[in-house]
Amino acid sequence: MTARRDLWPAAAAALALLFLAALWLACAPDGTPSARLGSRLLLRDAPSEPDAIYYAETQYQILTVTAEPGNPDHRAFYQDKLRHSEVDLHDITDLKYPYMRVYDALVTRIAGPAPAPVRLLLLGGGGYVFPNYLARTRPGSEIVVVEIDPGVTRAAIDAFGFPADAPVEIHHMDARNYVADAVRRNKEAPGSVPSFDLVVCDSVSDYSVPFQLTTREFISDVKALLKPGAPGGGGGLYVMNLIDAFRPGAFMNAVAQTFASVFPWRGAVSVTTDPDNRNTTVFAGAESPLDLENVLAWMRPGTAFEGLPFTDAQFADLASRNGECVLTDDWAPVENLLAPVVKADPIGQLTAALQAGIRAAEKEDWPRAIRHFRRALEIHPGDESALEDLAHALELTGDEEGALACYAQLVQLYPKTVLPRNRAAMLLARRGHVQAALEQWRASLDIQPGQPDVLTNLGSLAYQAGDRDRARDYWQRALALAPDSPVLQNNLRLLGP
Repeated sequence: MTARRDLWPAAAAALALLFLAALWLACAPDGTPSARLGSRLLLRDAPSEPDAIYYAETQYQILTVTAEPGNPDHRAFYQDKLRHSEVDLHDITDLKYPYMRVYDALVTRIAGPAPAPVRLLLLGGGGYVFPNYLARTRPGSEIVVVEIDPGVTRAAIDAFGFPADAPVEIHHMDARNYVADAVRRNKEAPGSVPSFDLVVCDSVSDYSVPFQLTTREFISDVKALLKPGAPGGGGGLYVMNLIDAFRPGAFMNAVAQTFASVFPWRGAVSVTTDPDNRNTTVFAGAESPLDLENVLAWMRPGTAFEGLPFTDAQFADLASRNGECVLTDDWAPVENLLAPVVKADPIGQLTAALQAGIRAAEKEDWPRAIRHFRRALEIHPGDESALEDLAHALELTGDEEGALACYAQLVQLYPKTVLPRNRAAMLLARRGHVQAALEQWRASLDIQPGQPDVLTNLGSLAYQAGDRDRARDYWQRALALAPDSPVLQNNLRLLGP
């Protein structure tokens, strides 16, 4: 008994420290108070989309895959809160998005009807729907995908029907760096990177545009990777999609003129019959003209498509209204060019305010971030993302009362979302309001039982209250969900039999 009394103070101290560690781990799984930008600012511990079957927080973004109720083979892939792609696991050949049908039509025009193979470079993996489609419908194709986020690839394999052994060459790196490196390698050893039939840039996400993939210098490097000659006659084609509205169309005009500064021919296909509305447009560049008015004829039989190719008059109209504008590495004001269409779009205004707040938060300019998040709430009162971002920014500035008020509003507006309950419980526990924290964590578990961090924290609170058996039960349940957790392993080891 004497030895037991001697050992107990050290064990109790260790458990107390682990209690604090457990609370912090539930708050920030990667161990940092403010990890990165975008929705990562929130450090979510559960998906916000209903019907989620896959959820991961990567270095770059939040990834969620959902399954349609009653039709679980119909999946949707979210990057942050934007639905990026959809797929039917029973029919991978059913391309859900019109712009992908344009991609497929252009592959047919360049490489011939399926199953003729194609050599294609895709910049941006998304849900890997299109490379998966090509690998299945055109066996023997050489498909290279450049995707900066390895988490996107894992999500596509684990939950979106992309086979782990698919005959696709994948590079997890920045698209600009891959293209520059391929051009350099071909200069040093011609043919080390074989030329492509098509290069497709699918890296634009709503109004979020990686400007470095829009410039004349980048497109010139892409051109160097294409097979020389006329498209359909052995030559290659460069394809890029964007989101804009024809009026005012400032960004669309800049892309058109930048393409024209590199390629002898450029064209575009709108995926709708009314390009004046915000929509997706697919641009193409090649050594010689391509008869885009036949784009529907190149699609698979029975494909539904109502889009229209741009005419020379439309390109001239864009230029007359917006003036000369060629994007370069030294000058690519993409956000300014998109500003008019964003202002005309309430959702765009909300997105712009959120992104401005996130950029400020990335620089740890918390007062500015908070102003932008409050502005987002003025545009759309009660918006879930704006409230979550504002609450977390307030936390990081020490305004716990303000953060708790935001979480209380979230719980009222979105009672089935566990994030605000968990974050509120974290603050309440740190402030000594243990019973209130318990209520929120228990409610969170009722909504979503499989949360190891919440179970860990409940066990820690039970231990602090002297209920060792309940603490052990919570920690064992948490360990079953997170078997590699050193906090749980140590807690249970120190707790003893």
